[in-house]
Amino acid sequence: MPDNYFVDATYKAIDFSTKSLPAGDYEDCTFINCIFSGGNLREFRFADCEFQDCDLSNAEMVDTAFQEVTFRDCKLLGIHFSSCRTFRFKVEFVSCQLNWASFEALPMKGTRFENCQLLGTDFTQTDLEKAEFIGTNLEGTVFSRTNLVGADFRTADNFMIDPEENNLKQARFSAHSLAGLLGKYQLRIEG
Repeated sequence: MPDNYFVDATYKAIDFSTKSLPAGDYEDCTFINCIFSGGNLREFRFADCEFQDCDLSNAEMVDTAFQEVTFRDCKLLGIHFSSCRTFRFKVEFVSCQLNWASFEALPMKGTRFENCQLLGTDFTQTDLEKAEFIGTNLEGTVFSRTNLVGADFRTADNFMIDPEENNLKQARFSAHSLAGLLGKYQLRIEG
């Protein structure tokens, strides 16, 4: 067990951007209304944790581990999740702002994005097999060489996905969102 091992703890309304969270492993911990904006979370490990109403915008997450972590009502602007550890990487986002985040080349099978905003987010070469984008705004989001097999976009908005550049086998879309798949062809879809 590491020297700094924290289990089953709750942290409420703490500004960790001025006083750093102690480096270490956090398991079954809850962070409520905490600020990590611009902070250093390098080499931390979070397992079975939940972040609620937290601001993690522009936090440094090099070699950070997120294993079964849920983010609710969080602001995660400009986060480079792509620099996190890939081993057991498993996250879920509910009502979060993930604008300008990067998930490039991460294994994210079955990841759930519910009522989120992902403006300009990067999913280049990401494995999003069976991911769910429920009520999520994907305006300007990049899908390039992305595995979207079985992904659910039925209630997602404002996405542009090139079917020739991404694997969309058995992905689900609603009829009203077909323009997001055909945008590169500059077709006028009416009705």
